[in-house]
Amino acid sequence: MNKIKETAEKILGRKLEASEGVDIQSLEVAEKKLNVKFPQTLKDFYLNVGRISLFTDAFEFFAKPKQIYIKSNKLVFLEENQAVLSWGIDLEDLGKDVVPVYHSPNIGDPEGEVIWYAEALPLPEFLVLIMFYQAASADSDIQAKTEGGYSLSYIGYKSDLESAEIWSKFEKELADKWEKVVDGNGLVIHWCKYGLLLYYSVQDLDSDVDDLIYLSTRKDYDLSDFKNKFGFQKLD
Repeated sequence: MNKIKETAEKILGRKLEASEGVDIQSLEVAEKKLNVKFPQTLKDFYLNVGRISLFTDAFEFFAKPKQIYIKSNKLVFLEENQAVLSWGIDLEDLGKDVVPVYHSPNIGDPEGEVIWYAEALPLPEFLVLIMFYQAASADSDIQAKTEGGYSLSYIGYKSDLESAEIWSKFEKELADKWEKVVDGNGLVIHWCKYGLLLYYSVQDLDSDVDDLIYLSTRKDYDLSDFKNKFGFQKLD
């Protein structure tokens, strides 16, 4: 089963085109340059969606195959949007059935000083999480340029639902009518045929960002009853 292809088509609501992935030769050249073999799931990502900005650089930034590099014994392929974190795979794990993912907050430091922390999810599940996160976080321009993108954005507030004592109804509706596709690292994402919904399960008392609930849809009338019931407002 190609989990990357399956996830992308689920998000976009359509079949992928062959032209939306990079060519196998680009990966082979990158592998030869680094003298490694990329894990199959990482290859699947590039071969299936490596040319779709919604997945590759909508929020976090995947390196192009020729930009993947090795630092501190890690194959580094992903960078956080403000260059705070970088993600990589340990070279010793490349041939394993389960490939862990690590992140570093100081990738620019000298080799012996780079610190790595293990992610909770192994590579396949980690890439699926990132794909949903990218699709739920991308700006309207990238969404609109992607066939199947979610070009309309709405916001709601957990505190509003809690003060109105309808948070439990909100959670029940999500459980009954949506699929929870991400639940980890304080991030929760739900998917349904018409939209994506993202919120943070851990509240940061120093910020009101984590109070926000982000809803993305393809058309203005998608989920209109849901939006009205729970007070979502359209973002301009």
